[in-house]
Amino acid sequence: MRYITPLAFFSFICQIIYDADSKTPNILIQYASQIPFGDKLGHIILYGLLAFLINYALNFKKIRRLGFELQVGALLVLAFAFIEEGTQLFFPTRTFSLADALCDVIGVVLFSYLGLYLQKVARRYWPVQSLTVKNEKE
Repeated sequence: MRYITPLAFFSFICQIIYDADSKTPNILIQYASQIPFGDKLGHIILYGLLAFLINYALNFKKIRRLGFELQVGALLVLAFAFIEEGTQLFFPTRTFSLADALCDVIGVVLFSYLGLYLQKVARRYWPVQSLTVKNEKE
């Protein structure tokens, strides 16, 4: 059940990307273009929230690489974001931007730390009771 929301949100982001690639009118893209730095804020929020949701779905699973503990969900989202930014080089209707890629990274990092913080707070105030199966002979 915890995979449904991240998959739905990923589909939502893919729809926005498709609309941008094909120049299909999209109310969110139009709205973001009217806000100062709306495009950059959109990258931070969309990719950050996607990372948060995927990290949650994966129970904040981490791997250790080069002396760092990295969240698997964050790595997946960053890989997707960099691939998506790179594909913009092949669409005449899109513009590749390192600033967009940097905003993707900022969003993923901020929301990943937010997820770890919320997980720590939740464990402090709502500790999980160990689920033990009682022996039927007792």
